[in-house]
Amino acid sequence: GSFLNWVFSVGQNRFTREEIERMADIDMMAVNAVVRGWVDDWDTLTRNRGKNGYFLRRHSDGKWMLLQWDSDLTYGNTSAPFIGGLTGVPNFFRKPYVEQRVNYYIGEMVEKYTSGSERLETWFDLEARSNRRVSISPNRYLNFNNSRVNYAMNSEIGSAVANTRFSVNGPSNTAADIIDLSGTSNHRAFDVRVVGRPDVEIQFAGQTEWSASGIYLREGRNELEFQALDSEGLVVGTDVFVINKAGDAPPVVHLDSSPSSLNVPVHSTLVVDGGASFDPEATDLTYRWEVDGGAVLENSSPETVSVRFPRPGLYVLSVTVEDEDASETVTTREITVYSESEWHPFSDQTLGEGWVEENVEVRHDYSGSAWYSLNDRPGELTLKLNDDSAKSMRTLNPQYPVLWRDLTGVEDVLLQTDLSLSTIQQGGFIAGLILRVTEEGQEVTYALGMENGDFLRARKIVGTTETRLGSVNWAEGAAVVRIRRVGSSLHFEYRSSPGTWESLHSEGIDTEATLGRGGIFASTPSALMARFEFDYFVVVDPSSASPAVEDLRITEVMYHPLDLGIGYDLEFIELANTGGSAIDLSGIRFETGNPFSELILDGLTLAAGEIAVVTANPSDFSAIYGEGIRILASWSDGGINNGGESIVLVDAQGDIIHDFEFSDDLPWPVEADGEGSSLEVIDTDGNYNDPFNWRASLALGGTPGIVTSEADLDNDGLDDVGEALAGTDPRNPDSDGDGALDGSEVNAGTDPLDLLSVFKLTQVTRAGDTTRASWSSVPGRSYTLQVSPDLTENSWVDVGTVEASRSITVLPHVSTENRDLYYRVVVE
Repeated sequence: GSFLNWVFSVGQNRFTREEIERMADIDMMAVNAVVRGWVDDWDTLTRNRGKNGYFLRRHSDGKWMLLQWDSDLTYGNTSAPFIGGLTGVPNFFRKPYVEQRVNYYIGEMVEKYTSGSERLETWFDLEARSNRRVSISPNRYLNFNNSRVNYAMNSEIGSAVANTRFSVNGPSNTAADIIDLSGTSNHRAFDVRVVGRPDVEIQFAGQTEWSASGIYLREGRNELEFQALDSEGLVVGTDVFVINKAGDAPPVVHLDSSPSSLNVPVHSTLVVDGGASFDPEATDLTYRWEVDGGAVLENSSPETVSVRFPRPGLYVLSVTVEDEDASETVTTREITVYSESEWHPFSDQTLGEGWVEENVEVRHDYSGSAWYSLNDRPGELTLKLNDDSAKSMRTLNPQYPVLWRDLTGVEDVLLQTDLSLSTIQQGGFIAGLILRVTEEGQEVTYALGMENGDFLRARKIVGTTETRLGSVNWAEGAAVVRIRRVGSSLHFEYRSSPGTWESLHSEGIDTEATLGRGGIFASTPSALMARFEFDYFVVVDPSSASPAVEDLRITEVMYHPLDLGIGYDLEFIELANTGGSAIDLSGIRFETGNPFSELILDGLTLAAGEIAVVTANPSDFSAIYGEGIRILASWSDGGINNGGESIVLVDAQGDIIHDFEFSDDLPWPVEADGEGSSLEVIDTDGNYNDPFNWRASLALGGTPGIVTSEADLDNDGLDDVGEALAGTDPRNPDSDGDGALDGSEVNAGTDPLDLLSVFKLTQVTRAGDTTRASWSSVPGRSYTLQVSPDLTENSWVDVGTVEASRSITVLPHVSTENRDLYYRVVVE
């Protein structure tokens, strides 16, 4: 298909520059034609014979090039044209932008490889020495080359081209911040550069004409040094262009990111660096970063930001860069954040679960009308359509190939893919994204993709009726496109650069419309052989995140317990449900080797706010920490590395809950490395890979079953402000050692710094049916006396509530029950 597309396009002279540059390596084509033309190799395709023209399609980029073959009828006519007149050959080689390359390589032959060439003379000498039995007459070739030079320079390149001066053209004054310039050069220019401006784009438009685009200017006088370069980067021409700019130039913002695609897994951290930004007037810059959707920004430096995302979705990151003259530039980037289970990079040998094939099969020895492969190009899905039949979308019995995935229905969702044209670059086809929607009981199909090699188009198909919704010219051989539902609208969009998206069309749909399926497809209205490559496919559904991804958190890691000398294995990992609803733990697992053998939590539920552990040895754990801490499971093999390692926790769909790596080296808390402390996370919404988001537990042995907060390090019920007001130790939960937590004493009104000041029942006496309870109290505080027959949690009953008026409060309780009763006092 690719070769036929190339031959027909060139033969019929029906191609654009962008199309032909996608099909062929123009430089390699020109080199082959010039070498064979120089030696008057008339028995070849680019000269006068429709033979001895061997084409190679380069595997790395799919571009065609000519190979040398059978050059035995050469060195005849020194005035023979370099390019022949066979049908189609001039169509390609006489395009002005191709002729510029042909002229350059002819000049290379003249200056480096033929007449007076030391390289050629050395080659003749070595050839003669290597084989004494064959007589070589260098003069024949040297004389031919000397004569050929005159024809090459005067008739092929021509004096008009050869004598063109390297110069730059443009206005001398402007108020624009960015300008484009044009210029001229002779055949010796292989490239043009602007010194110190690597971002300027250069393109040759003809044999002597070129353009330079994207030149940033500063206020006042700008001296731009242009250089013409040969293929080895040597300067063959210079010109200085001066232009004066009126008004201050705003900052130029350059953002680098990791990942560069701005497609980010929900558990990962995006890093964006604006350090390459600059002020054309060279003043210092300030940066203001913002992000929507509840994402969290962290600045490691003013120009660099890390972003963490709470859930899958589309987020907008913006930065305002301001110079010292108060000029500012606002730049935004859209970030696609996805769940791992809905990211499909096509890097495995087979498609994962959930894909449905329609009118297509995996490639095999007898593949039919359409096939796909994950092995032709590693990391890509190849979709191939054969030319046995039409595969139109406008039919009641469609035969075009689709790979589907089920969608969630009425929720907002985003589909995105990156595709490229693998073989044909023009013709009747469309390939890209497809969406199946049910609107008012009717099935509607929407498509967005690359069409005919020249357009990006959105289409709507109902039965046999097809409607073009939107179209834009597209000169690239690849495109990143997306369809997203937002309420009652479908948005069809394409990416102009990473993070920058343009709208192709917006289509209204019923708010009750159901999204059934989405996927990737290709269609050819008439029989046509075509092949397409898909780099990835992703579904972004903000509602798809499981409760475990949202709320299940690792809160403590005991990786190197204190050696008690009794052989106990006390390693544990603490898990907490930080949400407001119970979490079904079925299928949630620690992956094999991260940090121990695979551990699956099946048939378990973690209540809202509940804390539990997984441990190496449940009996050892309970012997030290007691029976009051819930043990979810224990691992059967391996353990947590004392030197640090990765911990990976995933949900039943394979979406990552945690993926972080800790260490026993600074700046990680080294007290947790065998000195008795555990690692406690500070912020469960923070970066788990950040060592400063972890602390060593204050308590030896850690604090399993208790999640300490950043504001209350000793977990005594007082935050840092409360500790300061009370004068208590923020790292000691019981500052006076009386057995009561500091926070409890403050609430009760006792002195947390006085060992003898304790809130407790001081006396309980019974006379007849009346029991009198006495306790230490603080005037003005309210207390409730409660009674229970058996100390169980739900058995406590209020006796009465009283406001204290003195330091000792007494409250009677009348009961005729002839059994033991238990009393307690609660501070209101």
